[in-house]
Amino acid sequence: MNSFLSRFAAFAALFSASAALAQTQAPVGPSGVAPPALGGVAAPVSASGVYNFNASALLHWRKAIANVRSGVGRGRLVVLGESTSMGQGAGSGGTGNLNGAYSFAWPQQMAAIINSMLSSAANTQPVSANSILCDQNVSAAAVGYAAYDTRVTLGANWSTNAGGNCAGGNLFQYTLGAVNNLTFAPTASFDTITLYYYTQTGAGTATINVDGGASLGTINFGAANNTIASSTYSVTNATHTINIVPSNNASFNVAGIVTSLSTKPAIDIIQAATSAGMSYYTHNTYGSEGLLLEATLAPDLTILMLSGNDSTAQTPVAAYTASAQTVIANAKLSGDVVLIAGPPNNSGFTFAPYVAVLRSLAVANNVPMLDLTTRWTSWTVTNPVMPYYDTYHPGKLGYSDIALAVAELLATP
Repeated sequence: MNSFLSRFAAFAALFSASAALAQTQAPVGPSGVAPPALGGVAAPVSASGVYNFNASALLHWRKAIANVRSGVGRGRLVVLGESTSMGQGAGSGGTGNLNGAYSFAWPQQMAAIINSMLSSAANTQPVSANSILCDQNVSAAAVGYAAYDTRVTLGANWSTNAGGNCAGGNLFQYTLGAVNNLTFAPTASFDTITLYYYTQTGAGTATINVDGGASLGTINFGAANNTIASSTYSVTNATHTINIVPSNNASFNVAGIVTSLSTKPAIDIIQAATSAGMSYYTHNTYGSEGLLLEATLAPDLTILMLSGNDSTAQTPVAAYTASAQTVIANAKLSGDVVLIAGPPNNSGFTFAPYVAVLRSLAVANNVPMLDLTTRWTSWTVTNPVMPYYDTYHPGKLGYSDIALAVAELLATP
């Protein structure tokens, strides 16, 4: 571990020097066009695709890391993304190669990389990805969530709510019938469970337990209307299987579960991906939708990787810009933001205008951006080396490289 940290420290120093050098060189924007300027100074872009990085851009994130390393508090990182954040193409079968893809999605791989960077003898779990948030919209690809994320089992009469209304895809829904559980078995030990659930008039109740033991409490899903509520439970520190047990008195919806270890502060990484464009995350009618759920989660850092679907749909650039600004401003209410322009594709749709929008908004909002169209150059260049699953989605190697790129950006001094 010490040798790894030494290598990483050397890399960070080299990266810092490279970034400083980039400040003195003429920056390059999409298609060779200079990016927009802030105060008359153009934002720099590195060969690895890091753009508009400056010392003041990630203060909340650095504070969260400092809290964890000092043992005085937890932090939270939320990824709002599309199918390239849910790992489509990285699995071992099923529609879109989504079977088992959850563990290969770049947010999960990034968590493992940052964990190795920050681990110490005092804290061997400084980053926790032991959470779920809705179904990541895998049901739209006709793939059961349990096939996508093998930590979860949806018993009979459990499904995903086709009505959506969740920043991370669709809510987990129980409908009346035989009583079967939703189970979640995180891979790491925990002593605290936070359950997020959707409340609406007439919804039913359920109990929660671990490992089939005594009930930890009753959840009333009808206590309020059209909002996200949360309940927290304490258990013995160990690896457990969490069970949500319906009372079978009415249907109800679960949004997510976050587990943590109270004795070891950590960064909780929550993946909220869905196969939709930027405007999906501006919805705020229901408490589980983008703007309102983001406010509930209150992350120290939000990563936005939302560009591919809008380019494929050819969303009007003005509309895309307005939606992106809304999402950025909302995320900055609680913490920092990192923008990611998704990997270059071979779909035939124009991508450059959306990359240009993200660069412009990065400068206007003083947030860093990772431009994968710079890092990977093009689909034609990257595909022979790190094969894509299709014309749009990377394969396992591509997602691993995205995870490394994001981790390196977040670890830069």
